Order: sequence, then structure tokens, then C-alpha cells
Amino acid sequence: MDITFDQNFLHQISLFFNNLLKQAYNIRKINILFPLFGDITEKNTETICSILSNQVKHLIVYVHNLIVMKMILERNENLFSVTFNSSQDLSNDYDEIILWLKQKKLQFIHLKYDFSLSIWFDH
Repeated sequence: MDITFDQNFLHQISLFFNNLLKQAYNIRKINILFPLFGDITEKNTETICSILSNQVKHLIVYVHNLIVMKMILERNENLFSVTFNSSQDLSNDYDEIILWLKQKKLQFIHLKYDFSLSIWFDH
């Protein structure tokens, strides 16, 4: 089951997190948990990316497909690490992400399981 939030709710969440990150300037890690509601969809990814400021260096997030993972990585090049978790086996998508990152000539190490992929970037 996926959940899609209406635009007003997403806007309110975005404002809340932007305000929180301005006040708590030492936050470096965010763990976005949606497993009870379903994984993050493409529609919700834009809001999640807008929430993440340059101060966030480590992200843990639930996803359900390759598109969402690429969107997060493309819009957050400042991340030192990211862990993608899923409620389903995404090992083929994880392989594609690893190949895509290698094609971009990024330096990284990774740890892959059926339901998660952790990536640490060498910045």
C-alpha cells in the first residue's frame, strides 16, 4: 500500500522541517520512516528532497522503486551516506543504482541486502 499526501499536508510538513532544521543546525542525520503507511512514492519524493538541507549528511528512507532512489540521489549530492529500505525485495533495483553510480564515476562503498541498500560516498 502506498500513501500519497495532499499538497497542503506536504507543504506543511516541508515548512515544519525547514523551520526545524534552521533552529537545530546540528542535525546531520534524518531517518524517514513510512513503513506503516507504505513506501515513499514519486509524488512524495519532491517534498522529501525539499526538506533535506545541505546540513543533512546521512539519510535513511523507505522507498519502493528505482525512480525514487535516483531522484533522492540526484537532488541530494551532498549526502555522505544513504540507506534505502523497502518492504519488498528490490535487489535488482539496487544493482541498477550501484551500476548507475559507477557510471557517474562516483566513489562509494555499499552494502546490499534484499530489503536494503546502504551507500557511503567518498566526498
